[in-house]
Amino acid sequence: MQLFHLSERSENVKTGPIATSYSSMNTCPKSCALYNKCYGYVTAAKYHWYKVSDGRNGFPFAHFIKRVKALPKGSSFRINVCGDLPGVNLSINGRMLNSLINATNHLTRWTYTHKPVIGRSPIARSNRALIKFANQRGFAVNLSADNLTMADKYLKMGIAPVVSIVRHDAPERGFTPKGTRYITCPAQTRETMTCARCRLCAFKDRKYIIAFRAHAQNKGRIEELTGNT
Repeated sequence: MQLFHLSERSENVKTGPIATSYSSMNTCPKSCALYNKCYGYVTAAKYHWYKVSDGRNGFPFAHFIKRVKALPKGSSFRINVCGDLPGVNLSINGRMLNSLINATNHLTRWTYTHKPVIGRSPIARSNRALIKFANQRGFAVNLSADNLTMADKYLKMGIAPVVSIVRHDAPERGFTPKGTRYITCPAQTRETMTCARCRLCAFKDRKYIIAFRAHAQNKGRIEELTGNT
């Protein structure tokens, strides 16, 4: 069963005081290079994520949506600090995604996904269509790339904004192998910057890539797994 958690006002110093959410671990695709190894498993966030996933602090989708609808109009909502779009493992659940889109029409909202979108499989085709639809509706779903080479491939698809993992020591600004500009997440390069103030990831029509430096105690392992060595 997929479970969800809403924090109406986050206490995370990097996100700032905005609404955030978690989705249970089973929403994450096992095809992700960082499956079972991402920041959600090796930082303090893992304790909360486990409680969401096992039901101690996670709630059914209908309850989650009801609370999301009650968020103040015009406020910011960063969806999935941990977890992925609705849908177990590889697939996006279109019905649940559409409900989430409709429930957040009054908000500035954004999220990220590692669900597979490359290839001709029915799952990849369906995921591409749903992600494109979400962005057309103003719901910013960022395609999460493992490295800048993958980011170029995602950007060429033209269905969604793109973010990418980069080395822990990547410069603040740079270019992909294909010459696309990237900007390293300002919350990683400026001490007082937060998601609440930045919101670059919510700009669904941007032509540049947001880069996230590998971090946490396993950053070297993250770089190795994602091809950022």
